[in-house]
Amino acid sequence: MRRVAFFCVIVLAGCAEMASARAQDLDLLSTRSENPLSNLPSLTFNHVFSAHIGRFRRPQNITNVQPNLPISLSDDYNVVVRANVPLIDQPIGRTDRVYALSDSTIQALFTRKNPGSFAWGFGPAVALPTRTDDAVGFGLPGAGVAFSAVKTEGRWLFGINANHVWSIGEARVGANQVEYSLTTFQPFVNYAIGDGWAINFSSVMTANWLADSGQQLRIPLSLLLKKTFIVQHQPMSLGIGATYVPVRPDNAAEWQLRAQYSLLFPPRN
Repeated sequence: MRRVAFFCVIVLAGCAEMASARAQDLDLLSTRSENPLSNLPSLTFNHVFSAHIGRFRRPQNITNVQPNLPISLSDDYNVVVRANVPLIDQPIGRTDRVYALSDSTIQALFTRKNPGSFAWGFGPAVALPTRTDDAVGFGLPGAGVAFSAVKTEGRWLFGINANHVWSIGEARVGANQVEYSLTTFQPFVNYAIGDGWAINFSSVMTANWLADSGQQLRIPLSLLLKKTFIVQHQPMSLGIGATYVPVRPDNAAEWQLRAQYSLLFPPRN
C-alpha cells in the first residue's frame, strides 16, 4: 500500500512538473510573439472595428494581415522581415461601402541573433501602392528607415517600434495633389501573466507631417488581453482588446475594438 501511495505521489509530481514546463513554454512563446526582433516566424490577423468614422459617423472594419519572417544571414545576425497588408471595409458617403486592399508596408530589421536581455535592430522601410480603390490609402510608393529596440525583464517585455517613410512622387485624388511624410512610433509593454495569458499595452502613434494643420497626429492608447495555446501541435494565440484615441484627425474614430489571431511557427530543434 505504501509503495502504491509513493508511486502515485511520484506520478502526480511528474505531471505537475510537466504542466509547469508547458505553461512556461507558452509564456515564452507569448512573449516572443510580441518581440519585433524575435526569431519566431508568425502570421497575425489583426482586426480593428470602428463604430463611427467619417462625416456620417458610420462603421469601418480593417483586417491587417501581418507576416513576420526572420531570415538567418550568418551565425551572428538575422534580418527580420515584417509586413502589413490592410484589407478595409470602408464607408462611402451616407449609404455606399467599398471593400478594398489598401497600401502595404514592409520593413527589414537587421539584428543580432543572441543579444541577451536587450536587443535592437534597424533597416529599410518601404510602402507599396497596393490599394485597389481610391477611397483607401495614398496610392504612392514610399521609402524610409525603421528601428526597433526591446528589453526583457522577467515576465516583462518593454519595447519601441519606429519608422519614417517619405512618398516617392505625387498622385492626384480628385482635385487634390497627394504626397506624405509619415512617422510611426509605437512604444509597448507586455506582461506574461502565466499559463499562456498575457496583457499588452501599446500606442501606435502616427504623424503625417504634410497633412493640414490639426490633422497630422493620431495618438491611440490600446490594451489587449491575449491567450497563447496549442491545437494539434500548432501554437497560436487569440486576443481581444480596445483602443481609445484622445488625439486624432477630424472624423476619425474615438473608440475601437480589436481582435487578434496569430499562428506561431517556432523553429524545430
